[in-house]
Amino acid sequence: MAVVPLQSITVVRISLRVDGEPQLLILMNADGLVKRMGYSALHRYEEAVATDRIPGVFADFMSAVPPKLLERAGTYEDPGREGHLCQWRLEFEGEDGVARFDLSYASGSAGLPPAMARLVERAESLTDGMYRDQLGVGGGDDESVSGPADVGPRTDSEPPVAPVLTPGVDVAEAHAPWSIGQYLSFEGRIGRADYIVQYLLPLMALSFAGSFADGLVGLAGESGVGPMGVMASLLTFWPSMAGWAKRMHDFGVSLWILPKVMLGGVVAVGLGLVVHPGLGVVAMGLFALVFFALCIASYVWPGTDGPNEYGPPRIS
Repeated sequence: MAVVPLQSITVVRISLRVDGEPQLLILMNADGLVKRMGYSALHRYEEAVATDRIPGVFADFMSAVPPKLLERAGTYEDPGREGHLCQWRLEFEGEDGVARFDLSYASGSAGLPPAMARLVERAESLTDGMYRDQLGVGGGDDESVSGPADVGPRTDSEPPVAPVLTPGVDVAEAHAPWSIGQYLSFEGRIGRADYIVQYLLPLMALSFAGSFADGLVGLAGESGVGPMGVMASLLTFWPSMAGWAKRMHDFGVSLWILPKVMLGGVVAVGLGLVVHPGLGVVAMGLFALVFFALCIASYVWPGTDGPNEYGPPRIS
């Protein structure tokens, strides 16, 4: 699907439905037209619609949209949670098409992904003054309001929807079905727990099994390496690199950091040996330490919060 260029966007629509009922609607046009109905929090239910022309609101909002956000347009779901069903739709319409985000989750979940939450908060903030004025809350004229002004909670017992600014996770890939293609892919991200369970432990076990089989049947050579061990190494090489690539993506860095570190280590060791053998040994030790630190970081360090340039994080 072609990506809609950010600079071509002329209309933005943001809507929220809670348990199937409209809760929030914001429309912003490049020509200054602004419409607003409701709030994002369930305890502030409002059916009235306000309309106005406010120059600069659209440009102000678009300045906060991450440049690569529209590349992630699609349908996102976070199933299996309890609470009110929250269904968001964010549409960015331009001359080249529409980029649409459909996000749904239960109010018992973490809420919107941080990038989306910031956009919703900004849209509400930019239109809040106009909405309050036309409802008469702020002393403004309410002639443009259509529908009953019923400010207040839906029921006294209902909890609020998961707050817009609750730190959350993107759910684009959170519950994607497992496949061998996805497992061997160098695209996307993976968390530390999934990396250990899906890549590190099984691949280490397979390598160990190959070496153990060589020793068991007497195929290991003087170096301790036999055909089964070599075959296990070949079989695990690609998935090992795929897992490490996704793990590095979770930090927001490319897999190319690995050859860069290795090249830097080789150069440092080589220069050290030229200057003095002892310095070469020290450089070799520092290189090993940096590489070891990268490995440990991939096991224990959390990835970036929310989406990065490699996509949304996965839920275990």
